[in-house]
Amino acid sequence: MKSVTTVILLIMLLSAGQAGYCQSAPPKTTAWSSEHGNAITTKSVAIGRAVLDTVWIDVNSPKVMVTIQVPCGFPLTSQSFSNLVSESKPDVAITGTYFNMTTHVPVSALLMFGQIIHFGDIGTAMAIGKDRQVTFRRMLSGLVPDWSGNETVIAAGPTILKDGVIDIQPEAEKFTDRRITGSAKRCAVGWRKDGVLILAASRNSITLNDLAVAFREMGATDAMNLDGGTSTGLYAKGKFYARPGRGLTNLLIAFSSPDRFNDYRTRCAYTFYRTGKAFQQKGKHFQAMLNYRGAAAADPSKAVYFKDLAETFLKLEWPVWTSWAYSQAACLYDRKGDGESALSYHKKALDASFFNADSHLYMVEYYDRMKDVDKGMQEKKNLESCLFTRAALYQDLYNPPERLDRSYSGHELCWSDDGGGWFSEKSTGMKMKLPQKWELTASKPFFALFQASDPSKQRFLCVEAIKSEIFVPLERLADTLQKKQCDREMATESRTVSGLQALKSRIPDLKIGSESWGLSTLMVRKGRWVLVITAGAPQKEPDDAGRLLGEIESSISIGADGAQ
Repeated sequence: MKSVTTVILLIMLLSAGQAGYCQSAPPKTTAWSSEHGNAITTKSVAIGRAVLDTVWIDVNSPKVMVTIQVPCGFPLTSQSFSNLVSESKPDVAITGTYFNMTTHVPVSALLMFGQIIHFGDIGTAMAIGKDRQVTFRRMLSGLVPDWSGNETVIAAGPTILKDGVIDIQPEAEKFTDRRITGSAKRCAVGWRKDGVLILAASRNSITLNDLAVAFREMGATDAMNLDGGTSTGLYAKGKFYARPGRGLTNLLIAFSSPDRFNDYRTRCAYTFYRTGKAFQQKGKHFQAMLNYRGAAAADPSKAVYFKDLAETFLKLEWPVWTSWAYSQAACLYDRKGDGESALSYHKKALDASFFNADSHLYMVEYYDRMKDVDKGMQEKKNLESCLFTRAALYQDLYNPPERLDRSYSGHELCWSDDGGGWFSEKSTGMKMKLPQKWELTASKPFFALFQASDPSKQRFLCVEAIKSEIFVPLERLADTLQKKQCDREMATESRTVSGLQALKSRIPDLKIGSESWGLSTLMVRKGRWVLVITAGAPQKEPDDAGRLLGEIESSISIGADGAQ
């Protein structure tokens, strides 16, 4: 009897070894907790047609950090999965997003240490906030989302699970390749409401629906596909569960040791900076900028990272970003007691863009210390003007909004001084007539801004074109004004201009210093573009700004030839 029992046990063990996975999946309703106090555990499961090696990460654990890894030479190089793991020494690593096999450039967005290191608008993005909350969102063409408040973002896709429901729409996310939409070996990431991030790599070729079913059975509410096929790779706690057949350009990695994570972060900063220098010397300023951003994000205490980042922004002709980076470098020099360097870089920040309140404030304090009354008063006026214009544009220009389209510099805002005072904007096909005696006062101080003013009165007009799919200007405006503790009152109404959807807002009492100003803003959407027209005037009479905008509005025409 004993020998029979032994044989049965041997058969069971051999069967389990050949199968290599557990035969049952965790119930959807089961609350998961770290086994034996570990924040990271591994499980092999078979659910339906999917045979998966999975890693369960308790993101709620203060010891756990999830981030991105890229090779030295990013974004124009690849490296073997095993070498990447050997360099970063993570507890967990999985294949990240897709990339061009020839150039090695990723196809969608990557953010690490709170800074974007690669732009893209394909697929679905998973974002891990500084509050450790995980969110999934489909990317929208032409729109760079606002990733503020997030520590890590990786965009791949397509979505396979949304709010607990299978939701697979590859074509809507720009995926048409059969290697993605068909049957293949896969990597994926999902999220459970109890704070668990699930990473998975399949042992067999499966469909997106097979993958979605598996994640739903494991209790995930949201999940997305990652790069797979020959790129499939998964490592956890010293073991390689899947090795890719080619080099990779990015990984999603996790640490359960703060010390090892901080060591990785320090090494990342140095590697990014060294790579940025190499690209800068070759005249590849965009690639240099991406790496300098990575260095500054990994170690925000080094002024030289922000200084070199500002110089690449300057080469790329991004004035607001140039000003921001110079200002950051100046603040770091100031903290170190290097007042001469701080002053120099704050001046460079203001040379790049007038609309940097932090640098204006520093200059006010500097001239006060130097007892230079005249220059101090001028800087105070500059600071008030800066704050007012930023409020008028309902955005914080010191922290440039991600939603501005970086390619807009290829479009021109045209001024036609033919006696009629006509202004035209190519992207929306908009044409607008200014009141008589108005004149152009500035040309594109931001990415895409036209300004005009009435020389006989303190009145101004701003026109901005923004490429966007989703636009909520009133919330932005209210938030900006609230932070500056300005009095505000808002009224909105739906309208149409040339048959297009538009929205109008009013702020009849905006206090700047001792003077009261009024603002009126008209937002018109055409295709993927939103045109923003803002009028400002001293509030000597009720709704003077509103009447000004009304005069302008009556002349606006938006043709059919604008870009969509």
